[in-house]
Amino acid sequence: MQPIYLELSALEDHVGLRLDKFLSLHDSIRTRSKADHLISSGLVFVNSKIQKGSYSLKLGDFISVTLPTEKVRNLE
Repeated sequence: MQPIYLELSALEDHVGLRLDKFLSLHDSIRTRSKADHLISSGLVFVNSKIQKGSYSLKLGDFISVTLPTEKVRNLE
């Protein structure tokens, strides 16, 4: 399976929100711990730069996220 790519923009309601909190609001991520894992794995970019989870969003920030595909476990 191919990874999923998300392209998000920070709107007025998102200004000042932490990057990890912003990502946790997205249906594909849902938790701050998953957001932190994606950020620390280098899968999240803000305006083409890697940022920490504590990064405070600014109006118009462009956030790109790569969601790796889940490995399917064989049931035996």
